[in-house]
Amino acid sequence: TCLDLVDRGYVVGAVWDATDSRRPQDRELAEHRLRQAGVLPMSVESTLMELVGDASDPHFKQVREVMK
Repeated sequence: TCLDLVDRGYVVGAVWDATDSRRPQDRELAEHRLRQAGVLPMSVESTLMELVGDASDPHFKQVREVMK
């Protein structure tokens, strides 16, 4: 889990807009706990762009189309 990785010394990012819970308050509490532990909030779009890097990556156009 994110917390386990933080405990092991990793810098961890969680894709907030790709997470959910049955009850909104549970999601809010989990997000708060993760932020307090140092987990970095990320979005799907920013994560995808970090993975491909820039427009020179051969997968850039495919990823850009998915994000539209």
